[in-house]
Amino acid sequence: MEIKNKNNKEEFVKHNSLETKAWHRFAKVIYIVLWIAGLGISAIVGSVDGFSYFIWGSIITCIILTGVKKAFLYVIFGKNK
Repeated sequence: MEIKNKNNKEEFVKHNSLETKAWHRFAKVIYIVLWIAGLGISAIVGSVDGFSYFIWGSIITCIILTGVKKAFLYVIFGKNK
């Protein structure tokens, strides 16, 4: 992707090389679906048992899915992002 700056010079923006891979895009979709499902289940349980269950369920979902993302990036790139 090219971006023109004030001096009309072209600068190239570095992109993630995995964005062109179908499996990477599919993994991102699954990641988003897991967020929606985790928060949805927390909301359903919270509406039945109490608001604190929703809060704790959301916190646990956040911790688990953040860990999954960090592990995925570490395995693919070999570093933390």
